[in-house]
Amino acid sequence: MEHSYMFGMNVYTFVVGTEPLKVLYLDGSSAANMPSGPIDTQEILWHGEIRDGGWHDERNEIVELCAWGKKYDIHGFVRMEFDFEIMLCDFTQGVSLVSGLTLLPTKGGIRGPGGPHGPHGPHGPGGGGSPPPDGKVPHDDPFTTFARHHPRFDTAGNKQMLPGGLWEDPEPPKGWKGTLLPRSSVTFGAIQAGNWHNVPSGLNGVILDHAGVISFFDPKYTSLVEARRGIDRMKWRAGNITKSDVEVFRAELDEVLTRKRKRSQVRWDGLLRSVVERHADRLEFLSEWLGDDRRNVTEGVVYARRTVLEMLAPYFVVDSIPSDYKTNLTWLEPTMHYCSTAYTSHLPVDDFTPQEHMLKGAVEVVMKEICRTLGVIWVDAFDAEESHSEQEQRDQLVRWRGEVEKLKQWLGWAVWVKCKPACGPFELCSLPQWPFDTRWGDPDGGDDLTPRCMSRIEQQGGPKLGGNRQ
Repeated sequence: MEHSYMFGMNVYTFVVGTEPLKVLYLDGSSAANMPSGPIDTQEILWHGEIRDGGWHDERNEIVELCAWGKKYDIHGFVRMEFDFEIMLCDFTQGVSLVSGLTLLPTKGGIRGPGGPHGPHGPHGPGGGGSPPPDGKVPHDDPFTTFARHHPRFDTAGNKQMLPGGLWEDPEPPKGWKGTLLPRSSVTFGAIQAGNWHNVPSGLNGVILDHAGVISFFDPKYTSLVEARRGIDRMKWRAGNITKSDVEVFRAELDEVLTRKRKRSQVRWDGLLRSVVERHADRLEFLSEWLGDDRRNVTEGVVYARRTVLEMLAPYFVVDSIPSDYKTNLTWLEPTMHYCSTAYTSHLPVDDFTPQEHMLKGAVEVVMKEICRTLGVIWVDAFDAEESHSEQEQRDQLVRWRGEVEKLKQWLGWAVWVKCKPACGPFELCSLPQWPFDTRWGDPDGGDDLTPRCMSRIEQQGGPKLGGNRQ
């Protein structure tokens, strides 16, 4: 609702009929029209390659995707930018109109995706975006330029359309008292609503079929495995896929969308969430604890050792410890086995779809690396409390932190993407995002995506409270 209010005063609400809609979910920021990769999956799906300029061909893209989806009875596509959107192919099929409301105009009179004083426009507290790929900086604000050249607004039927592609709101209702919502508040409201969905599985009402999840991280897409090797995570792109792997992808998608066979009853969303919930908080604690430059290193060793033991204790089965426990690790092997297979050893693999086998493999790879890291630290920490050398203990803390940081970087879990220090009560933690901060996107993946605390007051046109902070 908040998102749609940015685009016009007429807001329509629809309800899905007795049968659920069949929609294809395109993961990632797939509605962000940037040349840096968010549109890659849609380009590969329909065109089999990344076209020059295809990233801003949104109007033709949805028409083509809907035409392609007819043979699979696909009703629409779910995409994400700073909020989620469902691109429905036919509003006469599967949904019924509940209401059509003409909402209040906004203060300032400019309607469309932004305005000169939007939260991240050049005259707003967030500053402007980066220049376009050709290096030409437009003379007006990013929101006006965005609307002027954006296909969503090519044919916006409004008598009050302005030359810049936006339009003016009418006067407030007769008898209205007080100020209307400023344009910046409407935009900030949409950003805030998007942040409500920053937890699995994102958009309310959309139920993901994990048994049909296709991932470009599947090792069978060998061209992408090679393209990621030695490259920073921010520069990974599905668009690096080869034509032969495109055909593999299309064949897999066709099999998923036409599948008649049964799937298992495994609740993959809950299983995957359990892996993160069980380990993310304690790994983050370890990282912070080991990184604290404290005087009492013995205390550092004691509590780091205790946290590792807490994580391994549910899997410890040992009768005795060999005298050469540093080199003879047979006493730890059962613990490593139970730790790495705890989530998957009992699963009904005979009922799995190919995609479920992929998910199982992913969980096992993740758990094996988590348990391996904990095991490496534990062997070193096992007798660490007996050490009387402060330097030796400091060296241990450094080694352990190195292992934890390497693990966290490899996992790259979204739960660790947050504002540090935490935002205050009048602030909102938010990632820089399209079209406000990363308007064009660095094609080389060099955008700074550090989360920032946004003032809830400043972003809505209020007085400055000290500026944004990271």
